[in-house]
Amino acid sequence: MVSTFAQITNVQKYPKWHGICNRTDISVKNALTNRWIEILASFMRINYFPEYSQRLHKNLLDSTTRFGLTLDDLIKRLVPSSPTTQKADLGEAVCCLSFERIFGLKVPYYKWANKSHIEMPEHGIDVLAFRFEDNPFNDVLFLTEAKWRADTNSLLNIIKNKKRGIILKLSNFTDLNICDELNLLLKRIENNPEQNELYARIYDFFDRFVEHPKRICNVTFFLVDLNIDIDKCVEALNPLKNLQRELKSFNHLINDLSIVTEDVFKVINE
Repeated sequence: MVSTFAQITNVQKYPKWHGICNRTDISVKNALTNRWIEILASFMRINYFPEYSQRLHKNLLDSTTRFGLTLDDLIKRLVPSSPTTQKADLGEAVCCLSFERIFGLKVPYYKWANKSHIEMPEHGIDVLAFRFEDNPFNDVLFLTEAKWRADTNSLLNIIKNKKRGIILKLSNFTDLNICDELNLLLKRIENNPEQNELYARIYDFFDRFVEHPKRICNVTFFLVDLNIDIDKCVEALNPLKNLQRELKSFNHLINDLSIVTEDVFKVINE
């Protein structure tokens, strides 16, 4: 039987951890790192390469284009070559895949896969994820900052940084910022007939006149090396616990993160 992403991971939940946040830690089961790499690489390859390119890729693999490249080479230019960009994209991709395959959330649009320039990050919150319940009034929006970090000091810096840190960003993320994110998301999915119901459920987050407006949470998702002091890093989120929006922290830990990241992109480019 083919293993799924959920089957190869362990999940530990710590509700109201230290009074700071609802914390969830994810780790890869022993000896299944290679399977994790295969699943991630497949997911990212599918979403980096548009469907039409994949069809052409199959039919014209060995043809040379007018640009002096084979079509295979041309398509691979949709994958970032910068190690910094690769790390950022992997962090967001693992976040999206974890949310969808492990926790049953919905991510309507992958920013990391649809950038205006493959080496440049998109503005705004990294990932917008939703929990859709049987009763639409119980739907939840997860405003998620996703980060890749291989050492404790680097993660602490991006959490605390006074110019571009996570605490600063989430603390200053206003209702109007959320409005802009939702508006842009709706614009991105509005022409897909299969998304009609999804569009309506997201649109309802604008409604403040219902008795219980839909919940919106601040969320961090850290893809980190197993050696990171994750307790210390999650504790550093303490200033966010007093915000109006509930705080959640997801932490995906994996051994030899830097090597694993290189391996994922090798498989993507095979």
